[in-house]
Amino acid sequence: MSKTDTPPPYAPRPNLFSFPWKKEQQTIDSSSHICYIVSTPNATPASIAKIANECAATLSPAQFARLLQQPNIEGHTALYWSIVNHGREGFSALATFVPKFTPACSSDLRLACIATSDHELFTQLNLGRVVNSKDES
Repeated sequence: MSKTDTPPPYAPRPNLFSFPWKKEQQTIDSSSHICYIVSTPNATPASIAKIANECAATLSPAQFARLLQQPNIEGHTALYWSIVNHGREGFSALATFVPKFTPACSSDLRLACIATSDHELFTQLNLGRVVNSKDES
């Protein structure tokens, strides 16, 4: 068997620094940071804003907005946990990155406002209106 007939002793490894892997890792890292900061009871609005800005810089605005609205922290969104654990100030630090709430996120925000008895935020976000399955908000 000639040298050209033998397979290489190892399979070539994918480039770990390729673009798709890097973006996926950035999303995972951002998700971990956001999860940590909204779950930490002693986080300040300034620290939430700082970490949110750092995470937002690694993703596209649309990706970051989607990440904040995904129910991936104990079945709720990061925005939900920011209200529950940090009130309006914590929520405001993250909400600036979301141009429009998805219906699922709006529903989660309703639950957070109810859980914290924050009627003012509930009203400010216009969460009292009836949402049906055809609602595009």
